[in-house]
Amino acid sequence: MFRDMNNPCNQWVKKNILKQQYNEFCIVSYSFEDTDRCLLTSSTSEGPFYLKNSMIRKDVREDQYGVDLLLRLRVVDVKGCRPICGLAVDIWNSNACGVYSGFSGYENSSFAPGQIAVPTDHKTFLRGRQFTDENGMVEFLTIIPAWYHLRTPHIHIKIIEGSKEILTTQLFFPQEFTYEIESLPPYNSRQLSPYINENDFVLTLSHGVQGGWPKFTKWGERYYMGTLTIGVDYGGTLFPSEKSN
Repeated sequence: MFRDMNNPCNQWVKKNILKQQYNEFCIVSYSFEDTDRCLLTSSTSEGPFYLKNSMIRKDVREDQYGVDLLLRLRVVDVKGCRPICGLAVDIWNSNACGVYSGFSGYENSSFAPGQIAVPTDHKTFLRGRQFTDENGMVEFLTIIPAWYHLRTPHIHIKIIEGSKEILTTQLFFPQEFTYEIESLPPYNSRQLSPYINENDFVLTLSHGVQGGWPKFTKWGERYYMGTLTIGVDYGGTLFPSEKSN
C-alpha cells in the first residue's frame, strides 16, 4: 500500500478514500479499431499540473527518454457516435521519473487533493495540443508516464471548444501492462510503485473512469500504440472541473 502513512497527505487519503471498500471496477472502453460503438467517457479531476496554451504539436516528447506511445484518439458525440471536428485536445503527463514539465521543482512532492501547484520552470515536455479532424481524430507521440506520489501512471486529457470545456479526464493502463513497463529502463531505476490501479484515489472516486482505458498494441520493444474512442455529451451542460491530483 502507501509508504509513510504518517505523512499528512497520505493520512487524508487513508481517512477519506481507502476506508471505502474497494469494488472491482469495470474497465470497459471502445477503440475505433474494433467497433463503431461509443460510450460516455467519465470526467475526472484536472489535477494540480495543468498549464494553458500548450504548443500545437503531435510529438510532445522533446528530450524525454522512455517507452514511446503513439496515442490515437477519436472524439465523438455520444448521441449517435458522430465524430466532432475542430475540438482542441490537450494532453499532459509525467515523465519516466514521475515529474511534470513546468513543475519539476516539486519532483515527487506531496499534493493534497484540491491543492493547486505553482509552476517552478518554463519546461514544456510531454504537453501538447491538437485539433480533431473531420473524423474526430487526433494523434500524439508521447512516452508512457511513471507513477508519482499517490498516483498510478495516467495521462491527462482536456477537450475544449473555444472557451468551453467539453471534458476533462484521465487515461489509464492495465496493471499488468504497467508492471511490464516498470521492468524496463529508465523506469526500473526507481523503486517499484506502491500505487496501483486498485488504490489510486482518482480511479476510486471516479468508479474506475469508464471509457478511460485505451487499447494498447505493441509495435516494437520500446514502442506502443494506444487507441481510444472518447464519447462526450456535446450538447450537455458544461461544468468546470474540480482540481485534484
